[in-house]
Amino acid sequence: MKISELVAAAQALAALNQCQMPAKTAYRVARIIAKATAELRVYDASRMQFFGQLGTLDQELNLWSIKPENIEQFNKEMAGLMEEEVEFSDLPKIALEALEKVQITPAHISALAPFLEDIT
Repeated sequence: MKISELVAAAQALAALNQCQMPAKTAYRVARIIAKATAELRVYDASRMQFFGQLGTLDQELNLWSIKPENIEQFNKEMAGLMEEEVEFSDLPKIALEALEKVQITPAHISALAPFLEDIT
């Protein structure tokens, strides 16, 4: 799975984390969330490094902006980072039928697809 897919799934994983589900499914979700959280921390550290190297921080607003002369390089670096692969194959997937009683949006199901089995 690419980092871009993991970033897209983060909100859906957070929503799923708040839902009631069978114990086995909850365990699988918790394992996926634990690994996703660790991977997203590494991603965020790398992203912040790019901001630090290529941008400036407005201390008053606590907001980063990329210097105009660095925008192209920043976009290139971020595109490369988003294409990096992270491995989740060591974790069992979540059975779609285990989520039947969970209230979740179609957009979240789509974002969670890499973690679900039985998706056709």
